[in-house]
Amino acid sequence: MFRISEQVSDVLSAHDSLTRKELRDKTLQLLSKVFPADSERIAGSYPHQLSGGQRQRVLIAQAIACGPSLIIADEPTASLDPTTQQEILALFRGLRQQLKLSMILITHNPALLAGFADRILILYSGHIVEIGATERVLTAPQHPYTQALLRCVSALTGSHGENREQKLPVVPGDGPNMLVLAPGCRFEPRCPDRFDLCTQRAPELIATSADHRVSCFKYGE
Repeated sequence: MFRISEQVSDVLSAHDSLTRKELRDKTLQLLSKVFPADSERIAGSYPHQLSGGQRQRVLIAQAIACGPSLIIADEPTASLDPTTQQEILALFRGLRQQLKLSMILITHNPALLAGFADRILILYSGHIVEIGATERVLTAPQHPYTQALLRCVSALTGSHGENREQKLPVVPGDGPNMLVLAPGCRFEPRCPDRFDLCTQRAPELIATSADHRVSCFKYGE
């Protein structure tokens, strides 16, 4: 219903008092950061005239409009093809350096974070189960859930075998009922390494190295 220029300028006008010319100039300046070669055409377009990747770039322009120091991007590459996913991540990488931004990127595909994130934090059922430097978490995961998650991701991306007869790995069981939570580790019913203590109380985050922490009794109490 609204042109792209209107949608981006709405964010600016909600937070600052700008003249019509200032609003237009700043809107085009923002769009040029995410569409270096085509900002004028994009500004005059409607959303239905743009691809999914282009619409995602418009949302990024809105996100950086007011000069934030932190951007939280929740599944910013969802429903995009692999090539467009990499383009969006490259855009984020460039904006992060250009604008000195910090970023929290939320994703169900940890493989996307390789070469992008400095640190990875793995959540299960609202609890941190593992946190550490990206390369270490991806190459040497320590929590049973992180290990299972990465096995599933690796199989989907084709990095584990090409046998079409082979079943995809899964994390067995179901997620916990968040309305009726047991006192122990929330991953315990699905964990292949569980033992009695896991049902009694939730483990704390334990440092396994200077930059790696895991919430699991396998590494101490």
